Amino acid sequence: MQMKHLLATVTLCLAAGSLPAHAAYSGNYERCLEAAQGISAKEVVCVTSESVYQDAMLNHYYNKLSKGLTPEQAKLLKDAQRAWIIYRDASLPFADSLGGANAINSTRTLMEMTKDRAEELEQMCKDYLK
Repeated sequence: MQMKHLLATVTLCLAAGSLPAHAAYSGNYERCLEAAQGISAKEVVCVTSESVYQDAMLNHYYNKLSKGLTPEQAKLLKDAQRAWIIYRDASLPFADSLGGANAINSTRTLMEMTKDRAEELEQMCKDYLK
């Protein structure tokens, strides 16, 4: 239920064009991890919810940047994004292979990589779009 609420909120923000300023993690992420008290199953819910938020941020900044570029630049951005997706997807099996007590390695890696890419795109928007 919590995931459905988060998805609905992110979707409404995107539709209204009112996503908050991106500040690394969402405000709920740290609170969720604290409430999880180190219980892996609960942490998975936190990380999964944060992944949805970070993916929405990535898409927001990708679309914003793409709209502000020339067609040639937009194609280069699209090619770079596709290459990033291939890199991201290839990184997940490695994260999973680390295993150990942490059963959420690939989930956390996916979220962190998405967050980092969203921040890169956000910075490009700030640097290149006036």
